[in-house]
Parts: sequence; structure tokens; C-alpha cells
Amino acid sequence: MRKDPLFQFVLILFAGFLFFGALYFAKSILIPLSFSALLAMLILPLSKKLERWKFPRWLAILSCFLFAIIIIGAFVALFIFQVIAFTDNLPLYKELIDSKIGHIQRFLEGLIKVSPEDQSSFMKEKMAGFMENGGEYIKVAFVETTGTFATIGIVFICTFFFFILQRSV
Repeated sequence: MRKDPLFQFVLILFAGFLFFGALYFAKSILIPLSFSALLAMLILPLSKKLERWKFPRWLAILSCFLFAIIIIGAFVALFIFQVIAFTDNLPLYKELIDSKIGHIQRFLEGLIKVSPEDQSSFMKEKMAGFMENGGEYIKVAFVETTGTFATIGIVFICTFFFFILQRSV
């Protein structure tokens, strides 16, 4: 084998590119597996405690999952309540934004001599493209949300199998 330091550096660099390239292409498998391992480590003490209380292994695992789902559901409910509170205050936010926009338009009219009507027509023209692509944004949001739910399902399934297949820890 060559002892040239430049050759060894190039080999190490190439191996690094291969390693990180493999990680990049395997991320759709590795991310759910790593979350599954993390979830399994988090609920393992509770599962072992339930097994010591003479729960069958499958029932202890399902009880832990139910507990985890309840905790996650509580956080989701908290988020939903925050969104509801935000939407209840939207009329107030709209009034505040409209007053700020009016103030900015008057400032720009004095600074660059563009009337508020011209500023509004310019903004409507620029926003028209955004509104035309609204369906695409909704589609992307739906696909990403569905992918997230699928990943969460895979995480729970992998965690279940981690527990079922484990020997004594």
C-alpha cells in the first residue's frame, strides 16, 4: 500500500463522503429507528415495573404506549388550545396590522412619493401569485402531515418490537 500522505488523506476523505452519503440516503430508515430506540429507553423503566407487578409483557408494553400516547395527546391538545386562542384574537391582530400598514404607507408616501393606492395595487399584484399557488401549499402541508403521522406510527411499531424482542436488560 502506498505511504503517500496525500493518497491516505484522499482515501479518508472519500470514505467520509461515502459514510455521510450513506447516512443521508438511509435517513428515512434511521430517523424512525433512532426515535424508536429513544422512546424504548424512556418507557423501559415503566415497562419493567409493570412486569414486576405480574403484568404480561405485551400488556405492560401496550400500557406504556397508552401512557405515552396520553402524554403526547396532552401536548397536542395544549397546542390546539393555543391555536384556538390565536384564532379568537385574529380580528384584533388584523386591526393592529391594518393600522401599522396604514402608518407605513403614509411614511412611504412622504418618503418616496408613492400614493397608498399605488402601494396597495403593487402589493395585490405581488400577492396574486401567492394566492394562485395556495392549492400547492395545502397539498404540500397535507403530504408532510401524512408523512409525519406515518413516521410516528412506524416509531411506535418499531418500539413495540424492540420491547417484544428484548431479552433481559
